Amino acid sequence: MRILTYTVTPEEDGRMVKGILRGSLQLSYTLLKSLKWRENAILLNGQSVHVNTIVHAGDTVSVVLSERTPREDLYCANAAKPDIVYEDDDPEKLAERLAWAIDHPEKLAAMRQACRDLYERHYSKQAFADGLKQAVRELTGESSLSLCQN
Repeated sequence: MRILTYTVTPEEDGRMVKGILRGSLQLSYTLLKSLKWRENAILLNGQSVHVNTIVHAGDTVSVVLSERTPREDLYCANAAKPDIVYEDDDPEKLAERLAWAIDHPEKLAAMRQACRDLYERHYSKQAFADGLKQAVRELTGESSLSLCQN
């Protein structure tokens, strides 16, 4: 597990935890949304808190991140993190990402196959069926399991 820690500055005194997480720590809306539902994922001075809690200068805000691979690292396993990933509610950031896409058609072409490979490995019907079979095996303790094919 990774822990991000931030000390609240005097200028941020009186803000809510979510303002620190989105602003100072620059967490995406999607990540913040998932952290809100995890027990002890958002801490203020070592205590689990709601995102609407008010912070004061000198407080320590911590975020406990899981060990699983971040989604953006899966997009192009054989390439660098794509610059096209967008998940915030900021129209200017969206415009920047679209401009990037227009200016870099060669990078989009290179991403195409990697993204297709990602789909096949993690999101296709076959990947879903394989994952379901594995989960059933683990739950039932059966080493062989025959389910209907496609």
